[in-house]
Formats: sequence, structure tokens, C-alpha cells
Amino acid sequence: MEKSYRVSRFPILIVILSIVSVCVMLVSVVVGDVHISISQAAKIFGSKIPWLHHHIHKESINHSFQLILLDIRFPRVILGFLVGGALAVAGAVMQGFFRNPMADPYIIGISSGAALGGTIAITFSLHFRFLGFDSVPLMAFAGGLGITILVYLISMRGGAIQPNILLLTGIALGAMVSGITSAIMMIATQDLNKVMFWLMGGLFAKNWADVTIILPYLCVGYLVIFSFSRELNAMLLGDDTAYHLGINVTRIRIILLAMSALITSAAVSASGIIGFIGLIVPHMMRLIVGADHKKLLPVSILAGGCLLVLSDLIARTMVAPLEVPVGVVTAFLGCPFFLFLLLKEV
Repeated sequence: MEKSYRVSRFPILIVILSIVSVCVMLVSVVVGDVHISISQAAKIFGSKIPWLHHHIHKESINHSFQLILLDIRFPRVILGFLVGGALAVAGAVMQGFFRNPMADPYIIGISSGAALGGTIAITFSLHFRFLGFDSVPLMAFAGGLGITILVYLISMRGGAIQPNILLLTGIALGAMVSGITSAIMMIATQDLNKVMFWLMGGLFAKNWADVTIILPYLCVGYLVIFSFSRELNAMLLGDDTAYHLGINVTRIRIILLAMSALITSAAVSASGIIGFIGLIVPHMMRLIVGADHKKLLPVSILAGGCLLVLSDLIARTMVAPLEVPVGVVTAFLGCPFFLFLLLKEV
């Protein structure tokens, strides 16, 4: 009965989350230092749609508003949605991987590696481009993937990965890398504010280039992760049960770990370190739709994207014209939730 109820409300939840996401994104593009009316935004968007632009009077469109909407706010909102969705999906995978509701995308040290890479690029004024990435996001991407590979290599025992060893290795290496990052920051007196702002996470001054750079990595990661939903469900029952169902647990763990690291590193490279999205969203969605990853993953994308866009809206309007790093907002939202989970486990 409970399973039937959850199945029946899954499509309803998808529709509700889609509508809420569109509404939050619309509010986010019109609200800011320069207020743009809903009607003006509708005209601007309509003028870019092939079957509608003939019905829009171009002279009624404010071109300054069009520039702000299409080239500044809209790419920021889209990027926020992509990053939030990626962190939520990676969090759902990690919680299933470790069978622990307090696991998140950064649990194996990805954030520490990305932070070290970004800090090095900023502190030593590295300026180069590769595959569309600027030096800071590229170094963050490389740092996140690098620490994941190192954790994986250290955690291998007899050709298999043990989740507990992987977790402890990630914590230990993450702490060591964080110490190195702090040491570098001590000598980065000139760029300290810039480093701190990046580490706290944010979507400031993002454009369409940032969206197009991370989108392919997210698409590849999503396709692979979604294709292993059944195997991820089986692993929730325990390794022995999964083996008896014909699943190569070690192979699946390696693939899921790699894809989670890929989408998390891509997200971090674009936004810096944004915490708690990957912890809060999959846990809440699991309470609503259950542990079936065929349902959990798509709703996590929508809910994670919506939550980060909303958090970013709060971050840039709370003390306007100043902007608070969005990581600060998500931390305020996430800390009470994390403490609730911790006390619940105790």
C-alpha cells in the first residue's frame, strides 16, 4: 500500500517541482538591483522564440533590460540550477553508496581537492585555458578528480573497494589537503579575500560560457548514473544480496564513484564550494518518494536546482547592493538539518 502510494505521487511531485522551479527561476531573473517587470521579461523571452517573435513589438523592449536579463541573470540562474541538481544527484548516489543519510558529495574529499586547486590558481596568479576552462575552475576540477583517484587507489583492498575504508581515507586525505590549503592562504595576503570568497561558493559574474563548459560533463555523468539505478537499488540491500542478484559490486562502485566525482568536480569548478545541497535534498526527497533511485534521482535534480537558485536569490538580495556568498546561505539552511540528522542517529 505504501509503495503504491509513493508510486502514484511520483508524477505529481515531478509536476509540482517543475512548476515551482520555473516560478523560482522567473522570480530570480526579474528581481535584483534593477527591477524588471514580469511583462517586460515575457516580451524579452518571447522575442527570442521563433514562433512568437513576430507578435512582439521590438520597440517596446528596453535593450538595457534585455542585456541584464539574457546575458547576466538568466545564465546565472541556469548555472545555479545545473550546479544544484548535480550536487543533489551526487549526494543521492553517495548516500546510497555508503548507506548513510549523512553522506554528501564532498565526503571523499572532492571539496578539499577542488579548494586546493582553486587556491593555488588564485594565489599564484595562474592564467591559462584548456577545454574552455579558465585556470581557477580548471585547477578546481583537476583537484577534485585528483583527490578522488588518490582516495580510490589507497582504498583498494584485494581488487575491491570497502566503503568504510573509502570513507576514512577520504576524511584523512581531505583533512591533510585542507591543511595545505590553509598554509597557502597564509602566504596569500594579497589575494586572501578573493580566495575566501571563492571558497565560500557563489555564482557571481557567471555567463553562458560557464554553462556550456560544465553541461557536457553533467550530461555524461547523469546518463551513466541513471543507467545504474537498478544496481544502486540492489546495493542498498547489502553487498551479499547484490552479488546474489548477479551484480558486480566492485565494478558498479568504481563507475558510480567516478561519475559522482565527475559531476561534483564540474559543479565545484563553476561555483566554488557550496555545502549542504547534496545532504539536504536527497534525504528529503527519499522521505517523499522512497529509496528507489529511478524516482529519487530525477526529483533530486529538480529540488536541488530549485533550492540553489532560491539560495542564490537570497544571497544577492539579502544585503543588496552587497552580495553574500551563496555557500553562506546554504550553510545556514543546512546546519540545523545536519544536526537534526545527527541527533536522530544518536
